[in-house]
Amino acid sequence: MIYRAAATTYYGSKIYQAQDEMQKETQKYLEIKEQQELARHVSKKDTQPVNSLLVSATKAVILDHLDSRYTSLGNGMSRAL
Repeated sequence: MIYRAAATTYYGSKIYQAQDEMQKETQKYLEIKEQQELARHVSKKDTQPVNSLLVSATKAVILDHLDSRYTSLGNGMSRAL
């Protein structure tokens, strides 16, 4: 009974309530910062110029790789794109 009374007193104390409130505020702050970082990352990604030559070269390499894999498997599939 003494332990229960002490625990009740502690959890009802202003110090515990202040610590609990600080933890909640810290969690909110960290969530906001994470959202801001994600927004900056997306914004930065959207503003980067797209190099069309690089995109088409990358696409060609990927398609050649896939084509060679299908050919080596004996499927004889050709590129549809």
